[in-house]
Amino acid sequence: MIMPLPASSKTINTITADQANTLPAGPAGNRLVLMGFSCKESAGIPAAATFTIQNAAAVDTAKILAHVNLTASQSTREWWGPGGIDADNGITIDFLTGQFDITIWYIYAQDV
Repeated sequence: MIMPLPASSKTINTITADQANTLPAGPAGNRLVLMGFSCKESAGIPAAATFTIQNAAAVDTAKILAHVNLTASQSTREWWGPGGIDADNGITIDFLTGQFDITIWYIYAQDV
C-alpha cells in the first residue's frame, strides 16, 4: 500500500537551459511521484520549444518520462493521477529548444 503525502507544485519561469535536479529524490522512506505538469511557450517572439522531463538528478536521456514539443504560443498539460509516475531518482528538465514556463505537480509517497 502507498500512503501519499500532501501534493505540491513547483513553477519555473523562462526556462532556456537544462534544469538539473529540478525536484530532488524523496527523503529516506519516501518516493517522488510525478503527478503531472502544465507548460507554455514563453518567448518574446513566439517560437517552438522542446524539452524532456527525466527521472534523474542530472540530464540522462535513458530516463525520459515525457517528451514535450510546443509550437509557438502553445500551452499543454498532462495529468497522470491518481497513481502518477515514479521518479525515485528526482526530476530533471532537459532543455532542447525555445523558451517555456512550467509547473510540475508531484507528491512524495511512503510505502506502508
